Amino acid sequence: MEVKDPLAVAREVQRADREKLRDNLYEQFLELLYYVIMCYPDRPKNDEATVLTDVIQVLKDLTSKVDRLKVQCATLSGESCELVQEKNEVREERASLKAEIENLNAQYRQKARPMFPWAAVDPTVVMPPPYSHPVPVPVPPGPIHIHPSLQPFVFLGNQNPGAIASPCFNIYSSGSHFQANRIPEAS
Repeated sequence: MEVKDPLAVAREVQRADREKLRDNLYEQFLELLYYVIMCYPDRPKNDEATVLTDVIQVLKDLTSKVDRLKVQCATLSGESCELVQEKNEVREERASLKAEIENLNAQYRQKARPMFPWAAVDPTVVMPPPYSHPVPVPVPPGPIHIHPSLQPFVFLGNQNPGAIASPCFNIYSSGSHFQANRIPEAS
C-alpha cells in the first residue's frame, strides 16, 4: 500500500472542487447566454464580457420596469379605492331615493283616497244583493250596429262599417268550405 502525501491529496481535492465549481459556473453561464440571446437575438458577440454587460443592462431594464409597475400599481390601487367609495355612495343615494319614492307614492295614495269616496264604503251597502235565480240576457239575432268611430279592431279593415255580425252566428258566404272538406268519390 502506497502512502500519499497528505498535502498532495489536499491539492487534488481542492483541484477537483475547483473543476466542479468551474463546470457549474460554465453551465450557468450557458443558461445566462441562452436568456440573453432570447432578449437580444441580433447580438454580434457572445464573449463573456459582452454577455455579462448585456445581462447587467437587462437587469437594470427589468428593475426600472418593476419600479414603474409598482408606481402604476399604487396609482391604480388608489383609484380603485376611490371608485369603490364612490360606488358605495351611489348605492346609498339610490337606496335613499328609493325610500323617498316609496314615501311619495304613499303620500299620493293617501291624497288620492278622498277623491274616491266610495273606496272606503263596503260594497254590500252600495250594490244590491245578487239575484237568487239566473237572469237571461238577450242576444240579438242580427248584426249589431255600432257607430264607425267606436268600431273595435279598426286595423282589421272592416268593409261594412255600419254593422258587425253577431259573434254567435257565422254564415259562410260560399260553398267552398264544404267543397274543401268533402271526400273525393271513387270512380
